[in-house]
Amino acid sequence: MKHLSMFTGTPQADSYAGYDQVYEDGRIQEAGCIAHVRRKFYDLYVAHKSPVAAEALERIEALYPSASTLTRRKSSSTPTIGSTLQLQGNHFRSA
Repeated sequence: MKHLSMFTGTPQADSYAGYDQVYEDGRIQEAGCIAHVRRKFYDLYVAHKSPVAAEALERIEALYPSASTLTRRKSSSTPTIGSTLQLQGNHFRSA
């Protein structure tokens, strides 16, 4: 992975085995994809009705806001974003 030779940080990755060598020396820490984790627990729950998998799915679900929360957030943030963009436009036009 020559293109990552100078990189340091925490990239979000999808568990692709081709990236394993990037994490070997510990300079780069992987931030895994929660969707991949969720899928494994989902498959386990479907196959065996595992109570541990059910709890894991509940915990993962709690990380995400509900659709109604997102709708409220969007409706309350839209005016703020709009006025901020207007402020930005006014500032840069006069600068």
